[in-house]
Amino acid sequence: MDLVGATASIIALIDGTYHLVEFLSDFKDGGKERMKLLAEVSNMACTLDSLREKLDQSLPTQGLLTLIKPGGPIDQCTSIVAILTKELASKEAIAGRTVQRLRWSFKKEDVYHAVEQLHRIQATIAQQITLAIAEQIQHDSATARQILDDQEEQRIRNWLSPLNFVAQQKALYESHCPGTGARFLKSKQFDAWKRSSKSILWCRGPPGAGKTYLSSIMVHELQKTIQAEGDIVLVVYCRYNDPECQDLANIVGDLLKQCLKSRPVPDSLVELFRTHCSTNTRPSYETLLQILFEQLQSYKKCYIVIDALDELANPNDRSLLVKGLQPLQADSTAGGIWKAAGRSAPQNTTPRSVQVALSLIILSRDLEDIQAAVGPNNCCDCCWDRMSISCRHCDDCQPGFLTRSDYLYNCQSCALPSGMFSGGYDVCQSCYDAGVRCPEEAHPEMIRRVNNFIFDVSADKEDLRQYLQWRAETESSLKILLKKKDGLQNQVFDAVVSSSSFMSVSSPVAS
Repeated sequence: MDLVGATASIIALIDGTYHLVEFLSDFKDGGKERMKLLAEVSNMACTLDSLREKLDQSLPTQGLLTLIKPGGPIDQCTSIVAILTKELASKEAIAGRTVQRLRWSFKKEDVYHAVEQLHRIQATIAQQITLAIAEQIQHDSATARQILDDQEEQRIRNWLSPLNFVAQQKALYESHCPGTGARFLKSKQFDAWKRSSKSILWCRGPPGAGKTYLSSIMVHELQKTIQAEGDIVLVVYCRYNDPECQDLANIVGDLLKQCLKSRPVPDSLVELFRTHCSTNTRPSYETLLQILFEQLQSYKKCYIVIDALDELANPNDRSLLVKGLQPLQADSTAGGIWKAAGRSAPQNTTPRSVQVALSLIILSRDLEDIQAAVGPNNCCDCCWDRMSISCRHCDDCQPGFLTRSDYLYNCQSCALPSGMFSGGYDVCQSCYDAGVRCPEEAHPEMIRRVNNFIFDVSADKEDLRQYLQWRAETESSLKILLKKKDGLQNQVFDAVVSSSSFMSVSSPVAS
């Protein structure tokens, strides 16, 4: 096999491992065996990606060439991944699509056998990569140092977090129903959120409403529209059945991996890696968060999408993640918002010394702790409390959001003792520019606060009908069945739409 064909095969195998990771992540049972298999497949994906990079660097030593020969480690790995994927999917493939099993069907001994095989193949590939690097050192000492540095950089990236949200995003978007999610993408909330320099959009909805697929759609949409090298889109997929995803340090670590995807590892992170490796410890959530914001500071704008925040088991972790990633109040330094209120920052608040133009989207169930962490939406009191002030400047305001991307100004003296703004008095940009202030004469000071928007995710009839049409066109048996009687398809579609109060969590439809 030539190098071009070998590289193509490895890329296809990497995609296969990503899909297998997604399959394994979706299961609710399987216990320790499933988690061991998931970890081994994720590690294999990283090793294969490293091998692909070495082949791209024109480093085809004899050892690397043995990996890609017929019946070699790459072929063996491809066979194992294919068998596992087939076992995790329905045995009845319809029109090229497979439906994932709902229950874990592996025996314990079969899982450990697969883990052992994958571990052996991964060790063989890693050994050949190391030998290839050693051979290169003998031939070119000038480039050897850079190769070793690249290897350490890859180790640092893998060390940051065992999670891989980018792979989940890829798998989710590829499996969603094309064309769905239009109601959200055209919403005034999403438009105002994008135009605001610092804002939070909370998409709340019941389980099964399509929030996760909607997350993949919005991430893809943002990635299409951002300016090259100027903006960045980061994503988090929280999962209650993944213990690694219950650790905030792992979540922030993966965000940092995404941020550094096309960048060299900073010296501060190299030193952190070496320090913790020497003591066999892990960095804290706060430490990684600070490095993350130092890297984001160089971007013009950062968008962060957090899906299924409610699936973090600890409410304190949910609040801490939002507080850590939320945009800082405009015109304030780190902790300035607390100082303005005459208080010190709470103990669970991460101090931040860098300013980042950041907008945050959170998708979750409507939980009180998340609502408290997100803060109030953009209802300005100067518009709604007309008994106190006759507002002539902001007639375009509507409940839940501002039609423009201006800031609201909050009365610091009205803020609650906890530091939340729910009890404060808000004035919109137009009124503030016109001189409107808090009606309490003893409350002269006001400060900009982050814009907050709310979007209610619910079953959308058009999306559901489009999804049903998509299924009818892509599944041959369903297509044949619906054509047995004139009008049957419309009758089925009407019955499903009228009886569905929410989307099935397994349906690749976003609303």
